[in-house]
Amino acid sequence: MDGFLKIKTKLDNSGIDKDTAELEKKIAKIQEDNAQSSSEQGILQQEIDDYEQLKQKANEYKQKIKDLKAEKEAMFKANPSLAVTADTPEYANVKAQITQMQQKYAQANMEVEKQAPKIEKVAMKLEKIKAKQSQNNAKIQEYKQKIEQINLDKVQRRTRQCGEKHTDTNRENRKDGDGNSRN
Repeated sequence: MDGFLKIKTKLDNSGIDKDTAELEKKIAKIQEDNAQSSSEQGILQQEIDDYEQLKQKANEYKQKIKDLKAEKEAMFKANPSLAVTADTPEYANVKAQITQMQQKYAQANMEVEKQAPKIEKVAMKLEKIKAKQSQNNAKIQEYKQKIEQINLDKVQRRTRQCGEKHTDTNRENRKDGDGNSRN
C-alpha cells in the first residue's frame, strides 16, 4: 500500500504559555530592581571611596609631618644653635611646613571622624544591596530553569501526543473491511 499519512494534532498550550509568560515577567521585574540597585550601589560605593581617599590624605599628612620633624631634627643635630636662633631660612621653612601640615592633618582627621558614622551606615546599606542582588540573581536563575523545564515538558508532551496520534492512525489503517485487525 503506497500513500501518504497526514496527521493533524491540535495542542492546547495556553496554560503552559501563561506560566512561562508569568515567569518571564517576574524575571523582568527582578532585573529592573537589580538595575535600580546597581545605580544606588554605584552612588554608595563612591561615598565610601571618597571617604577612603580622605583617610589616605590624612595619613599622607601624618607621614609628611613625621618626615619634616625628622628633617628638623637632622638640622638641629647638625647645628644645635638653630633651636635658639632659627637663623637659617631652611630651618624656619621646615618649622612652617610642619605647622601647615599639622593644621591640614587636624582638619582632615576631623572630617574623617565626622564622616565615620555615616560611612558605617553607607557600608551596611551597600552590603544589603549586594546581598539582595545576589538573592535576585538566584531567583532569576531559578525562574529560568523553571521556564526551561516547562518548555522541555511542552516538547515532550507534543512528541508523546504525536506518537499516540500516529499509533492510532496506524491501527485504523490496519483494520480490514470487517473491522478486524490484521495482527
